[in-house]
Amino acid sequence: MRRTLVIATLLVAVAAGVVWFTQAQPTPSVPAVPPEEVARRWAQVERWAQTERPLGLAPLAQVVPRGGPAIPIALEPAARWVGTPPQVAEALPSDIAQQIDGLLAWGAAPTYAGLCGGGEVDLVAVVDRLRVALAAADATQVDRAKAVLQTGRALGARGGWLHAAMALAVVESTAQWAAARGVPAWPALRAAVPTPRDFARAAAQEALCAADLVRSLPKAEQASLAAGVARSRVIAHEQVGRLQGVDTFEALRAATEPGPEGTQPEEILGHTLMVNQAAHLARFERTARKVTALLAQTPTGG
Repeated sequence: MRRTLVIATLLVAVAAGVVWFTQAQPTPSVPAVPPEEVARRWAQVERWAQTERPLGLAPLAQVVPRGGPAIPIALEPAARWVGTPPQVAEALPSDIAQQIDGLLAWGAAPTYAGLCGGGEVDLVAVVDRLRVALAAADATQVDRAKAVLQTGRALGARGGWLHAAMALAVVESTAQWAAARGVPAWPALRAAVPTPRDFARAAAQEALCAADLVRSLPKAEQASLAAGVARSRVIAHEQVGRLQGVDTFEALRAATEPGPEGTQPEEILGHTLMVNQAAHLARFERTARKVTALLAQTPTGG
């Protein structure tokens, strides 16, 4: 919960910084680009994102409201895999169980609304409930695990780095469940191993998220920031374009290395794409290794 509050605070800080970043003077590394060319490049970024708007997960706020019931200590991460599924299920409060059912129902037919990363949803609480659902499922409840995986993938289908991180966590937990229960990995689970292409798509979606922050401002402020937004879109196109067609994580590390000190763009889209990009890439690569190793432990025949 505390980590979620920190993340929300950072997102507010980024939103507050939109004005500062977009009012920055043009940098020598970002020459003026005609409006029609800016529009063309931005349209390419939107295609790279492979998603639709709206990007937010606001509907989940009705399923897992902030400040809702806490998961019992006995079901905290360090302890939940110690007990057997019946013990976990027995310890699960009815209100938490209802939230889990609501999450899985959403994952079967996801709807989106609001700004991505807008703070409406406690994503850490959402993922924690999905992990508890796995812990309460035995080897005969593969359909339950499949529903958890589908819901986790839906979390990352629209949104930026934060949504991608939550989706990766669910993929890893599902692979852990399959290995622990001796269940063969099914096709969707094998397909969920993160790839460099997934990282590139998340970077493009992060650019869309940053653009939505600007679009959430009053119209008068948007007009005053038009020049900064145009520069930002040119930078986003450059940053995301570097990632396209890269087929290994090693090559991605080279593609995401920052330039010489003092040359990094200060506009909002370029800034948010650059901040901690190495950490995001490391998370993708680490999850890919872990999930691959876990799937190797599952029986064949899935």
